[in-house]
Amino acid sequence: ILLLCLCSCLVGCGKKETQVQSTPRSTIKAGGDDQTPPAVDLHALGQPVPMDGGTAQGRSSLVAQVEARQQVNDSPNAVTINLKPYVNLALTDPLPISPDQTDSTFAALPSGIHIYGGVSFDVEGFIQLNGPGLSPGGTDAGSANAKTWPTSVTNIAINSKFTKLHLLNGAWNINGPRYRTTFATVLVHYTDGSTSELQLAGGTQALRCLSPYVPPLLGLIQPPQTELAWLSTNPFLTQNRPNQGLHLYRATLSNPKPDLGVTSIAYNSANGDGAPLLAGLTVE
Repeated sequence: ILLLCLCSCLVGCGKKETQVQSTPRSTIKAGGDDQTPPAVDLHALGQPVPMDGGTAQGRSSLVAQVEARQQVNDSPNAVTINLKPYVNLALTDPLPISPDQTDSTFAALPSGIHIYGGVSFDVEGFIQLNGPGLSPGGTDAGSANAKTWPTSVTNIAINSKFTKLHLLNGAWNINGPRYRTTFATVLVHYTDGSTSELQLAGGTQALRCLSPYVPPLLGLIQPPQTELAWLSTNPFLTQNRPNQGLHLYRATLSNPKPDLGVTSIAYNSANGDGAPLLAGLTVE
């Protein structure tokens, strides 16, 4: 009898342990009501996950990957768009999130036509739109160098048909990239008078421009739709925030009406999660 009781206890304990081990992880269904961010296993995606900017080896490896993609033109027939008439932030201007730090700029980003993420872009500066922390009521409202940024830049001339729209872009202060929240839209104007709205979302088309040098959520960005296309630093960051870096992403959007000519586009802030930044535009 004693032996039978002991066996029964052992069997019961085994069942409990099996149940604990087989407990499924919670998942998020697309379009569901659960607002918990989906878990992302960055190790499984082959991405580094440090929050301190990454190890020296990790940083070097990431730089090598990005620079290698700057040597390959995947879209030789693409046409760069001249954004110079619309630029409101020069490469040598202080970053809009820290306008008093005059040595914190994008000066390391080369001007002119260069390849980023396998696509050529003509970079002459940035189109900076309004967003969290950049408005007159933001954290830099008292700065002598603070600007009032527009919520939209319209009538960016295209005058062409295209299948793909490539952007060299980013955003400041994206707070919830795992939620895929829209931070900007591109309104496409066609020759027949119709329009199409294309969305740019955090964690899909870009991550924060300023973040740990090796972005901890880089695994959310999935090539070939989007990829980290440029990263660097500046004197202020090197001295004061050596683990931080500046980042720009090449994002590609599909034109839903490729058979129609496009007269122009408008670049609009969603006035929500992130302040949009556009460095280059190319059509293919």
